[in-house]
Amino acid sequence: MPDCLVVLGNTLSALALTRVAARAGWRVILASDTEGIAGKSRLAEKLIFQKSDPEYILAKLERTVGKSTAFCIADSDRWLRFIAAHRNRLETIFSDLLHPDQKVLNICLDKNRFLAWCRQNSITAPVDYTVDASGKITPDPIFPLLLRPELTQHETSKGLPKAVEIRDMADLQAWLKKFKALDVTPALSQSLLFPDVKQYAAGFVRRKDGQTLITVAEKLRSFPEQCAGGTYMVARPDAGVENFTRRILDSLDFYGMGEAEIMFDIHTRTPYIIEINARPWVQYSLAEKMRPGMFDFLTDNVPPSTNMDKKVNETVRWLHFNADLFVCFSRSTGAVRNGRCSLMSYIGSVARANTFALFDFKDPGPFFHNTRELITMMWHTLFKRKTHA
Repeated sequence: MPDCLVVLGNTLSALALTRVAARAGWRVILASDTEGIAGKSRLAEKLIFQKSDPEYILAKLERTVGKSTAFCIADSDRWLRFIAAHRNRLETIFSDLLHPDQKVLNICLDKNRFLAWCRQNSITAPVDYTVDASGKITPDPIFPLLLRPELTQHETSKGLPKAVEIRDMADLQAWLKKFKALDVTPALSQSLLFPDVKQYAAGFVRRKDGQTLITVAEKLRSFPEQCAGGTYMVARPDAGVENFTRRILDSLDFYGMGEAEIMFDIHTRTPYIIEINARPWVQYSLAEKMRPGMFDFLTDNVPPSTNMDKKVNETVRWLHFNADLFVCFSRSTGAVRNGRCSLMSYIGSVARANTFALFDFKDPGPFFHNTRELITMMWHTLFKRKTHA
């Protein structure tokens, strides 16, 4: 077994993986050039890069790992791009990079490239459109459409939404101008954000020998039209979704862990792959609660048969309380405020949650830090209202 796991990043995804790995006996090092919520955990060591210069970061990692046997994993697309850019050097530092090869990484990191790959490999996905330098769209668009940045923008301050639904040509042209002004390449595709669509997240680990574990959860919040991440999710094993995910992973010959975002049309019973996140994801603790030992399975810490036959826990309900508050009570798009979700339904769902993004009895630091920030923000908001009253 390797001496340690180095996680590049400090996000909520890193926190979920840190808790699982540390409790499985790993020495975990969080390595990042920014402070983050994962750094509030007592279960990991922190390595903060004082500079974002790649050569400095690589040298720092090399000194930290030394002669240890260490694995490395990225917690976000930003750090995945770092691995893609410096893979040869990183492979001399670490025993293993827990991510797929360069070709697969390039496909998963680029939304346009991924949808084109799906089309070429007969994988059911939203229809993709090409936008050339002059703004011409091929083929002729059929509305509604979904517009996203080609590369995930979570780590930047460009101010673009994760995704936006476009219903007419005037709206599309206005948004394309915004993307061009910010020098962001658009990814344009068919929109599947209709009310009856189901949102699934298939979390998975796949070993180099092709053996795979998959868990399927349904995203109940946020709602499709909110174009946001999952804040309330429940275990929802589904053989069809699992087999669809397995087919994609086998076609890619994927190695590592990740999440497949899938939209399911309940009328045609058709699953559509939206994207593959080739890294740990925010709801990783949900997958581990559904099928304990997924990380051990990936890293050969237990025999494959130990995990392959385990019964899936179907009672898991995962909640990111603070983010869910915004999804439900935001003035602009709050689901409770606009009637998409009743107050009683919201309260009932929160009461039934049994797995949490932040709260953990044995590792309370991140929860207390985030709660303190939430209370401070709410106090300032109330104070401003009184001042302007």
